[in-house]
Amino acid sequence: MRRVICVLVIWGMMLTVTACSVVIPESVVQVNNTSSEKADKDVLYQVALLQSLVQGYYDGIVTVDELKKHGDTGIGTFEGVNGEMIVLDGTVYQAVADGSIETPSDTETIPFSNVTFFEADETVSLNGIADMAALQETLNGVVDGIGANCFYMVRIDGTFDTIKVRSEYKQEKPYRPLDVALAEDQTEFDYEDIPGTIVGLYCPDYMGDLNTVGWHFHFINEDRTRGGHVLQVSVREAEAALDITDGFEMALSRDDVFQDMELSKDVDEAIHKAETATTGSNASTEDPFYITEITDDIFDRIYGKSFKEDCTLPREDLRYLHVLHKDAEGNEYEGEMIVNKHIAEDVLEILKELYEADYPIEKIRLVDEYDADDEASMEDNNSSAFNFRFISDTTKVSKHGLGLAVDINTLYNPYTKTVNGERIVEPVTGEPYLDRDADFPYKIDENDLCYKLFTEHGFEWGGAWKNLKDYQHFEIMDEKIAEWYPNN
Repeated sequence: MRRVICVLVIWGMMLTVTACSVVIPESVVQVNNTSSEKADKDVLYQVALLQSLVQGYYDGIVTVDELKKHGDTGIGTFEGVNGEMIVLDGTVYQAVADGSIETPSDTETIPFSNVTFFEADETVSLNGIADMAALQETLNGVVDGIGANCFYMVRIDGTFDTIKVRSEYKQEKPYRPLDVALAEDQTEFDYEDIPGTIVGLYCPDYMGDLNTVGWHFHFINEDRTRGGHVLQVSVREAEAALDITDGFEMALSRDDVFQDMELSKDVDEAIHKAETATTGSNASTEDPFYITEITDDIFDRIYGKSFKEDCTLPREDLRYLHVLHKDAEGNEYEGEMIVNKHIAEDVLEILKELYEADYPIEKIRLVDEYDADDEASMEDNNSSAFNFRFISDTTKVSKHGLGLAVDINTLYNPYTKTVNGERIVEPVTGEPYLDRDADFPYKIDENDLCYKLFTEHGFEWGGAWKNLKDYQHFEIMDEKIAEWYPNN
């Protein structure tokens, strides 16, 4: 006989729901007082919500050591979305960005996970499964025969003809929404004829506000050396064991960031993208360098941030650029930039030539991911363009406000001027890089390919100015701006 019980743990508080009634125990139950000996074997333990993760809450809530007290099988991720978690036979594995497997320390923290103590209730043979849809259809047949309103943890051991998995690079604050982070920092790996184990979780439809509905799979190979979140799979021969679980327990954070989140917000589309989207050269043969108008989805991301409520530049004058770029170590990323329509083709061509020449640009993200805070963006060495603002004490729009200026590798190429004998540096953390005779990565000078390409396309470099220096900055000449915006 299985008990239907739901337990909600909010750090130091536990609410137990039984037969539609709520009971608050007289003694406060601490999460860190729970032991594996006392833990209910028929409970699915969840750390936070997938919805909070998707919106960018990546701070750890429980440790690996604490998680292992609540289950020996499951999936999840680590603080900063630092790779994919696979929990198998009581060991927590971490599939990091290069696809390899590490074993995290017990003190590593976790922002999202689901685990249970695995006890097989049903088994099914899987032979000749052509793709992900066929796998889910087969498992759903078992679920439908037992009851679609229970939780199911599945363990699939076998040989896989093909499998595509993903991981991701660890994110740094300020955190971006998960689908945006994955669009740039997701890594993908294709394997053939590989033995291993898929660990998966099925959540019922009513869990749509707390997790992803349906199946969610992670993979680790037999040698425990490769793994990740499963995007595509075909099964040659395998055995699936399912653990039917009726109990549910959730641990939440009490910190202000989490408590201020709008967790009732509809993020279904973002969850779908995070769970299924592929990216990079394996995902598409289309040119990754392209320009689009500002779609509603893009506008939603920038309105109230870079596109401020008092923005006088028409939305129609802006263009979204999608590019690839490489950092100083040669790692490849996807990038996003918004510029004025008059320079969109030029900037796209410049960034494409820089990419093809292996010129290092560490980050190309919308400044909106930093809440349009220029200092935060520069300190993160981010390269960006449009950010609406007026020139101080005027009604004239700045060149960044018009989307007609581009900043590249901002930390290592700071802005500086002297006012009343006091030197101003932006970002302040860029002061060590004011010595332009020193040798350091990402530096722009007049012998630099970045300088050469921008100036060839009609841009002026701030590093050549006399009264101040803006080494990161390339802008369109005033004559052109007067032609395009005569009233500015």
